[in-house]
Amino acid sequence: MRQPVLEGQGLGRAALLEGLRRLRALGAQSVIVYAEADNRAAQALYRSVGFRRANTILAYRKAIGA
Repeated sequence: MRQPVLEGQGLGRAALLEGLRRLRALGAQSVIVYAEADNRAAQALYRSVGFRRANTILAYRKAIGA
């Protein structure tokens, strides 16, 4: 859950790097992460640690109820 008061302290970067470290230790060869199209901060974080955009996933919604 996003906590604006904690933003900019490097917690997301630290968590991401620790997760990558653990995955590497377990033998993972690659990792896929997802970010919403409007979440520029997450996209910038992923790029800053070496992730590259692989593709775009589109989601569609239609209200059908009352």
